[in-house]
Amino acid sequence: MVTRICWTCRTASHMTQYAPAYKIETDEQNVRIVACKCDNCNAPNIAVTEPLVPEYDYSFSAPDFIEAGGIRIIQWYPDFPYGKEYKNVPEAISSAASEAYSCFSIRSYRACILMARSALEAICKQHHIEKGSLANKIEKLSQETNMSSLVTEQANEIRYFGNEMAHGDFTQPVDEDDAKDILDLMDIIIDYVYQQPEQLAALKERRLQRKEHNEET
Repeated sequence: MVTRICWTCRTASHMTQYAPAYKIETDEQNVRIVACKCDNCNAPNIAVTEPLVPEYDYSFSAPDFIEAGGIRIIQWYPDFPYGKEYKNVPEAISSAASEAYSCFSIRSYRACILMARSALEAICKQHHIEKGSLANKIEKLSQETNMSSLVTEQANEIRYFGNEMAHGDFTQPVDEDDAKDILDLMDIIIDYVYQQPEQLAALKERRLQRKEHNEET
């Protein structure tokens, strides 16, 4: 799957080709410019690609061939380290989580996973859980926030992947899908711990205000 953080909607989204690829021939490599659109917001995103196999067929649909392993992406345009904005989340957590997205946007997948792990650590610290291993911290966080077993397991998956990066276990490659899944899990935890309670509190407040208004009238 061809995924990047869209420069417009700031979402890690699948990119779909929407125009014929433009071929550029140089002395060193055959470069193809592929015009894609974000599946989330339809904004244009431009991929600069090159073949990984000599028999690369330029008549083949470039994004599909990327998924088949035939070419690689050299560069995305616009190419900036895009983070993500979080509402109703403490700055220490939102900044770490946003940095994880910034790393993903420039294809630094190991750094992305490390920052997601750091965001998880920051969530524990914000809840005054600072002693013990991260596994113990997650367990205490789960108890304090009434996490479901599923969300707790998702937090531990971030820990497992993050531990591999932190301990220098680079024998197994980390790809785009791994990093994207870790970002998704990180967002689930942030949503559960911070955003859902805030949303519920705001909804309750509006309901009580309506009730009070109706009683007055």
